[in-house]
Amino acid sequence: MLKATATGGKLKVDYTGYGVSERDIRIVATKKGAFPDLKNVVSLTGGKMIHTSAAAKTGSLSVDYEDLAKLLGRDIDVVIDDGYGRTAIKTVHLPKMPKKWTIYRPSSLSQRVISFG
Repeated sequence: MLKATATGGKLKVDYTGYGVSERDIRIVATKKGAFPDLKNVVSLTGGKMIHTSAAAKTGSLSVDYEDLAKLLGRDIDVVIDDGYGRTAIKTVHLPKMPKKWTIYRPSSLSQRVISFG
């Protein structure tokens, strides 16, 4: 099971990897449509495998996605290899973050008019 959503600058991934023996689960992001070529991927687990021997390993992770968008584009595939021969892929669009605006609020100092003469 794989669910991925992108909102507010965060990519949230919920996953369940299934198996019957000790294994390593890998979760990566790649350009949309690149699977099965996983040469250019970004690990969503900091380069670490998720080691488990549980029949069903469930978890979630959250990462900032702006760097992913710069490397892979706005449309990506999140891929989970459950370490037991099954792969799930979820395509996600990474929306652009709105620009932050600086709000100008006049103060009593900025409203003073200074005249010389």
